[in-house]
Amino acid sequence: MISNVERVIKKSLEDAKNEGLEKVAKQMLLDGENIEKIIKYTGLSKEKIEKLK
Repeated sequence: MISNVERVIKKSLEDAKNEGLEKVAKQMLLDGENIEKIIKYTGLSKEKIEKLK
């Protein structure tokens, strides 16, 4: 059984990972990369990437 502490740690790690991927995607957008390439390399959804613009 997963404890509350383990859930909090797992959630924190997932949030940090997503934040990092969003930073990479934003930089890729600034560098002029197309959305399909950003999706391929980050795994983020098209909607999420478009919100970063």
